[in-house]
Amino acid sequence: MRFVGYLLMLSCGLVLSATELKIYIDADFSNYYESSRAIEVGILSSLEHNKKKLAGQKITVHKLDHRGNSRRSLKNIKMAAADPKTLAVFCGMHSPPVLANQKFINDNQLLLLNPWAAAAPITRSQSKHNYIFRLSLDDSTVGQFLITSGIKIHKIQRPYLLLEDTAWGKNNWKTLSRAINKAEIRKSGVTWFKWGLSQYAIDKLILNLKQSNADSIVLVGNAMESSKIVNAISDANLKIPIISHWGITGGRFYDSLNSKAKKYPLLFIQSSLDMSSNSNNEIIKKCSLLFPDDFNNNYIKSPSGFLHAYDLSSLLIEASQHEFKKRGLDLREAVKRKLETLSTPVKGLIKTYHKPFQAYSPDAPFSHEALNSADYRMAYYNDQGQISHRGTDHD
Repeated sequence: MRFVGYLLMLSCGLVLSATELKIYIDADFSNYYESSRAIEVGILSSLEHNKKKLAGQKITVHKLDHRGNSRRSLKNIKMAAADPKTLAVFCGMHSPPVLANQKFINDNQLLLLNPWAAAAPITRSQSKHNYIFRLSLDDSTVGQFLITSGIKIHKIQRPYLLLEDTAWGKNNWKTLSRAINKAEIRKSGVTWFKWGLSQYAIDKLILNLKQSNADSIVLVGNAMESSKIVNAISDANLKIPIISHWGITGGRFYDSLNSKAKKYPLLFIQSSLDMSSNSNNEIIKKCSLLFPDDFNNNYIKSPSGFLHAYDLSSLLIEASQHEFKKRGLDLREAVKRKLETLSTPVKGLIKTYHKPFQAYSPDAPFSHEALNSADYRMAYYNDQGQISHRGTDHD
């Protein structure tokens, strides 16, 4: 099959005429292209693999670049919500734009599928409507996983927290603090940092670390800021291990590390499929043939974006296949309800999904979460700059 732009003409046997439906991707294609492109490739690959289920339905995928800006994201999703051909919107790696626009999304019954953004409140609406579904890490469980992993692997007792000063970072502050208290260990300090991170801020951060009695660092940040931090920590010869959230994997983190920092003891969280050791997976091999510019030896940068978007798109297709005669808000409502009641097992790349979602209520906070902590692993960058899993420390 040939791809023309982002158009997929999906047919089963004969080419059938069908009204076009659209999937939008509202993500940061400017600053974090790797994660956004991985999500895009995951969606397109799933549409191709599941084309028989779509029976001639024509789907187009459209990129909207919010550049990490919540106001620009709102403009994008307003356009998508007003388009009667919109089936769903996929978000990108940044949590703040989704959190800022959560009320608009739910009030306007816009089906938003989340393959990356991890902030816990994203899928937990305070209103009766909840149109946001996540197949990704959930920060309500990530903090506990990171602290437990740090204790098991490095015997940490005095972690120092380095946290991005955003809604995402503040959400992690709460969950990490609870996990630290539960483990009966104590924080040795905390430093908040902003996007951009000046040299002055880096120098102050390193001074704070040196003056603490930390035996470890817990890092919550994205690739650009985190690469500067890890380079500085490595140059300062602090020699204490880093346990990180996965924000570092969404951009050019590894490529931005100096040679010394690339060898620094750094582990970070991922979901459970290790693409660096699954090069023989038949679906991944087919995807690499479809998108040769994005794959190298059946590996794609920011693999979580690809894996989660592929599986989430597969769930969307399963929920949509009997609803294509409907349009606009009626279609989105029908697909939302079907996602909450899926009874047919759906085989994805990470796992086979059995009833991944349920009808939402504030009393069922995990009902729009397809993954859980059993699907998490700690990982590291190997010598080729690929993400490899350490193992199943929690088994």
